[in-house]
Amino acid sequence: RPGTDDKVVVSWNGMMIAALAEAGMALDRSDLVEAARTAAGMIIESEKDAEGHLCRTLKAGQARGTGVLEDYAALTGGLVSLYQATAELRWLDEANALADVVRSAFPHESGVGFYDTSDFHDDLVVRPRDLQDGAIASGNSLAADMLLTMGAYRGATAFEDDVRRMLASLARPMAEHPTAFGRWLSVLERLLAGTRELVLAGPANDQRDAMRSVFAQRYEPFAALGYAADSPTFPMLADRPLPEGAEAAAYLCQNFTCLAPVTTPDDLTRLLDQRNAFGDDSV
Repeated sequence: RPGTDDKVVVSWNGMMIAALAEAGMALDRSDLVEAARTAAGMIIESEKDAEGHLCRTLKAGQARGTGVLEDYAALTGGLVSLYQATAELRWLDEANALADVVRSAFPHESGVGFYDTSDFHDDLVVRPRDLQDGAIASGNSLAADMLLTMGAYRGATAFEDDVRRMLASLARPMAEHPTAFGRWLSVLERLLAGTRELVLAGPANDQRDAMRSVFAQRYEPFAALGYAADSPTFPMLADRPLPEGAEAAAYLCQNFTCLAPVTTPDDLTRLLDQRNAFGDDSV
């Protein structure tokens, strides 16, 4: 029997966590969401070294290697998807901590974007920096996508500015060799469209779940889903009161402008269907 490669790779698991969480939310499959939760918990608890840095792999119960950019960026994306599927703020907090490490330990010293290795990685003759997407997206394009997402939750325009600079530096190669920059092009499309923010207010109940299902069963690649919370870390979630008499409410916002909240799944569907709800036909 051929040998089996049974190591756990953080970046691959980050992508899988995102897939399971999104599928579970869209298909109302609690078992898929639970699988994502189990994987995320295992990585957060087992895949960090003594300093709290991500490791690259886990094999036979032992964490090995030092995490690289794609590990941090892919796991951040998975944790955000898990937060959206569960409304458990701990996953967004974990994602935020990873995003801070990316911005502090991976940035290119004399240019835009990020190195593939951190400044606490083992010393290398040259720090690699891969920008092209292949069968798996590059760490830099994953990081760019992650910055747009976390920038929306944190209300941090500096994150979007970073992404604009990264995309500008790759404008020519993206145009000349689009098949080598697939994930980058999706980030560009998202930036041009603008991120819409959907925040659900109210306690966990059938009405809020029904409104979440309205969002989950649509294709909304340019929207970030959140749940109202008094959080100084995530301004997107703050100041979203529940209207009097309502069991749940949905706030749709973009560029620091929010529409009046709606309180039923049908009203939310109509609101999301309005492509120019903010007076911009590109949305």
